[in-house]
Amino acid sequence: MEMANQTEAPPPRQPHPPSEAKKEGRDGWKASNWFGGAKPLPVFALFALVLLLTVLSGVHRVSFLDRFLAPPPEAEQKGSVDESLGGLLSLAFDEASCRSRFESAKLLKPLNHTPSPYLSEKLRSYEALHRKCGPNTELYRESIRQLNSNRSGGGPTECNYVVWLPQHGLGNRMISITSAFLYALLNDKVLLLFFPDYMNGLFCEPFPNTTWLLPSDFPIMHVTSIFDKDPNRYGNLLRDKILSNDMNITNASIPLPAYLYLHLVHNNNDYNRMFYCEDGQLLLRQFPWLLLRSNQYFVPALFLIPMFEQELGLLFPERTTVFHLLGRYLFHPSNAVWGYVTRYYQAYLANAEEILGVQIRTFAEVDLDKHSSYIMNCAISKNLLPSLDTKDAAVLSDTIRVKPKAVLVTSLKSEYFERIRDTYYRNATATGEVIGVYQPSHEEKQFTEKLDHNVKALAEIYLLSLSDSLITSQYSTFGSPQRFSRGQYPRTPPLLLPPSPTAGSHLCSSIAGGQPSITQPSPHLLHLFHGRHSMPRASPHAALDDTDTLPLLSSPSSSRVRSYEALHRKCGPNTKLYRESIRQLNSNRSGGGPRECNYMVWLPQHGLGNKMISITSAFLYALLNDKVLLLFFPDYMNDLFCEPFPNTTWLLPSGFPITHVTSIFDKDPNRYGNLLRDKILSNDMNITNASIPLLAYLYLHLVHNNNDYDRMFYCEDGQLLLRQFPWLLLRSNQYFVPALFLIPMFEQELGLLFPERTTVFHLLGRYLFHPSNAVWGYVTRCYQAYLANAEEILGVQIWTFAEVDLDKHSSYKMNCAISKNLLPSLDTKDAAALSDTIRVKPKAVLVTSLKSEYFERIRDMYYRNAMATGEVFDIYQPSHEEKQFTEKLDHNVKALAEIYLLSLSDSLITSQYSTFGYVAQGLGGIRPWLLVRPDDENLCLQSSTMEPCFHFPPSFECKSRRELDLGSVVPYLRHCEDEAGGIKLFY
Repeated sequence: MEMANQTEAPPPRQPHPPSEAKKEGRDGWKASNWFGGAKPLPVFALFALVLLLTVLSGVHRVSFLDRFLAPPPEAEQKGSVDESLGGLLSLAFDEASCRSRFESAKLLKPLNHTPSPYLSEKLRSYEALHRKCGPNTELYRESIRQLNSNRSGGGPTECNYVVWLPQHGLGNRMISITSAFLYALLNDKVLLLFFPDYMNGLFCEPFPNTTWLLPSDFPIMHVTSIFDKDPNRYGNLLRDKILSNDMNITNASIPLPAYLYLHLVHNNNDYNRMFYCEDGQLLLRQFPWLLLRSNQYFVPALFLIPMFEQELGLLFPERTTVFHLLGRYLFHPSNAVWGYVTRYYQAYLANAEEILGVQIRTFAEVDLDKHSSYIMNCAISKNLLPSLDTKDAAVLSDTIRVKPKAVLVTSLKSEYFERIRDTYYRNATATGEVIGVYQPSHEEKQFTEKLDHNVKALAEIYLLSLSDSLITSQYSTFGSPQRFSRGQYPRTPPLLLPPSPTAGSHLCSSIAGGQPSITQPSPHLLHLFHGRHSMPRASPHAALDDTDTLPLLSSPSSSRVRSYEALHRKCGPNTKLYRESIRQLNSNRSGGGPRECNYMVWLPQHGLGNKMISITSAFLYALLNDKVLLLFFPDYMNDLFCEPFPNTTWLLPSGFPITHVTSIFDKDPNRYGNLLRDKILSNDMNITNASIPLLAYLYLHLVHNNNDYDRMFYCEDGQLLLRQFPWLLLRSNQYFVPALFLIPMFEQELGLLFPERTTVFHLLGRYLFHPSNAVWGYVTRCYQAYLANAEEILGVQIWTFAEVDLDKHSSYKMNCAISKNLLPSLDTKDAAALSDTIRVKPKAVLVTSLKSEYFERIRDMYYRNAMATGEVFDIYQPSHEEKQFTEKLDHNVKALAEIYLLSLSDSLITSQYSTFGYVAQGLGGIRPWLLVRPDDENLCLQSSTMEPCFHFPPSFECKSRRELDLGSVVPYLRHCEDEAGGIKLFY
């Protein structure tokens, strides 16, 4: 039961030539600073851009399913996929060791920028050189012996090496590896990479039958600490005139070092930058061992060195394809990383009509609201996203079957994602399009030296590369790798955002090409830039599909409801009879008994779930007693629901003469229980013959902590008294319907109204509660964007009444779902197994909770691991408010929308004692799985019915006033599974 302030009431593949290579939808418910200090060189964004260029073309998007693993028609199977990418890749690999090498050709569109024959030939020659001179060969061991001598050896040898050393984040590493590889290719050197532990397991080997990893017994033991102070630093040796670029080291008069260290990071000096001069290259060619550390994409500078000019022209007739082609050649995600990519894509992005990637990196503190606004303005102004329709929040329901567009956000922070998501959750689009917004992870800080962080980073680079359009952050290297994957320019060129909102006027600039930039070039180089279900179309009176068997209102129920509606029109607000009743109320006298029009005024207590179950109870009570139900809605409840009764209103007019309705509570002088206690009233009295003036209204205090005098309401003689008062004011946070079934005077009519007693809330809730257009817009937008493509939906509603261990509690939820076959178990052995069953339609898990941690734990589990069954799961959470704000309209709008979304689930896990969950299960007609307290041996059990629980029923027999267990009086009224002291209706 929900309380104010969000507390609920108590308690080997053979090489071959490149030429070979459910349920139906339903209408509505079922059944009825990276490196803080020096300015960082983020390679993330530039990388993403190049991946993107390879991913896209000017034609309409082909779905992931169609181009990933879907087999082509029989006549086209052979030769339909060029796994060598036009001769770029060697096929001398087995597929199982690196799925991405073979599957990416099916995932990505064919290359528009095919490799030149010269490049393909050069790569095959390089691979032969690497096999000849690479680790574990005799020539490598000879070279190591020479290196151990600590002397240069008098010039180049048969095998010469470039050893790459990492610097900064993953984007920087990938662009600098690409640069180092091209440099090695141009100089017939073997590239070896020093990968710390936090980079192992990211990439497959790119060269067949050898390795590009530097062996662990490499004799230069201080590779991790080689930096600008290294005695063999090329620039320092030039500065100190130990070396000169015009020297021939075979004739050197002094012993020279066995290796040179090239310090090509962003903040090096001009001596180091002599690397980019031809005479420098002539010297460097004479050293068999070069160790290179860089965080730069220095490829552009190589094009200015005359000795490389002709060969570069042959290798890359289209100069802007260097990174695209070399990136596609070098970087194949490991099976573990590929599992992340395929699982996330299929779960969240495969159904999208288009994908907009948004990569956000900031290098200083920024105003999040302003910066988010800049991003949105950029996307809208460039027609990447539709503008908002803030006038009609429910207009989307007219175009609910439009295929959604996806926005994929990658950022260390979650706030950008949440702001964009909330924008399209709150508002319809002017075009009627549906926008889904996703973020795979948010690490909050960069953890470059953690493998798990780098796995996610690489997966997200690849995911961004699948975008149709891409917005990246200026100066960010993370966006660079994303350009290599598809080899086609995007329909919309990548757009750059400044590193901060104050960076200048180039707020949203379009990139003309796909190459990363060299961020600290020599002065003569220019920068690249200067400075299952188909939702109903209206609030649901939805038809049942053929497979559903939930009951409709019985004929007596329908007739009784129509009679009530007529009574409400006759006696409701703005009628003559209502005005007469108000005059009588103003007299402060009871009027001597019931009148033609009698009223029940409902007053709110606690959270939205409590309010909805108590309104339902009050309505049934009014129905049984021919009273008109009027609701006092504070401002924070206005515009939540549509009117349920035609041509009238159920809202208490603002001119109601009892002006203290907001403060009527247990001390009210007209409280029924107190009047009984003080013997001013007795249940057997006839007020028409009362010897004393009686009050114009009675206040019924039916909250959880009332007393036995108040609970006389549940006795027949109490009802005989209450029927005589024309005005009853009722405050409750309880579902007291079960107790009405124990009052003899109501028994026969309740039997006619509800032949199936366990359908009371389901039927009355569906009759009474129709979300307003504003709320319905939230429901339809969220459903169509995130849930409509799901084969099944599992709702998970989490509410806690005290601080809990999040890891343990999340584990309880998962164990419940897995043990009851609501979710499949995990396959932790084969992270890429999903690619074999990628065509399985995803299942959705909808999480509602004030906290985001539960959602993130479940999402991360299915992001990291494949399913034992090969199924695909997507996890969603519409919002997380962190605290309950019962008296805020916006909070209640989201709460109601999420109750309705939960009600669309096929299966539901709820939290013990939660009225929020009760309403969702009742509206959806679902028997939920209940996660009871961990000390209970029946930790996860399914409720016997969809009815809510009456948490605090009376505990006495009405006539004798003796203690009585109401859960044992009649067979259809028993104790609740989630609250031993409560009672509920059973079959």
